[in-house]
Amino acid sequence: MLPDYIHQDLVNDVRKFESEYDATIRFENEITYWTVDAIFHTGDAKKRGVRKYVTGPAADGEVLVFHAPSSSNFYTVEEFGKLKDFDDFVRKVLGRILETRDEILRECDACEP
Repeated sequence: MLPDYIHQDLVNDVRKFESEYDATIRFENEITYWTVDAIFHTGDAKKRGVRKYVTGPAADGEVLVFHAPSSSNFYTVEEFGKLKDFDDFVRKVLGRILETRDEILRECDACEP
């Protein structure tokens, strides 16, 4: 059973994305912040491309994007536009991941072990 704040159609969309793009997507909806972790499997069992997206309901569409979050504190701030709710945030992250997928996979000097 899903918590009330996570809708089944969102879970279905995430699972479909994972299957189509050989990725693992983890998402979390907390009271004051939202996170999405995107992990791309590279074919090399020891390396994977990782990004972490963090925002919140009061962030006015600004999202912190951590590149290789477990090995670096490097992040960028990106503008996602108005975010209606958590579902909207996750769906916009999925779109952004597709736009930057090649870049994520090229960054394998910083890939997560």
